[in-house]
Amino acid sequence: MWDGAFCWPYTAAGTLVVKPCPDYVHGFNPNATASKFCSENGTWWRHPDLNLTWTNYTLCGNGNPTQDDSQGFCGTYTSNKSYLSSRLLGISDVITDSLHSSWKC
Repeated sequence: MWDGAFCWPYTAAGTLVVKPCPDYVHGFNPNATASKFCSENGTWWRHPDLNLTWTNYTLCGNGNPTQDDSQGFCGTYTSNKSYLSSRLLGISDVITDSLHSSWKC
């Protein structure tokens, strides 16, 4: 699953996946880690405030973000989300059926 910065592998339900932070995102520390949780029901964990699947990149930042860093990352996130949403609309039923039948992310 592509989240705008990473492609996450198929993951067993109830599993936390941890990967090094991407070195191609400006301001990220590639020695830190990002994580994504596949919940017990076989879907990626959703942020309760955003109601969107969420990847934890909070440890990736260099601790000193600038306005340019945040605008660049948010712009990338927004454009990727818009593109992916438009591409996935036609296959959402297939994805949903696949996730529920296999109980994995």
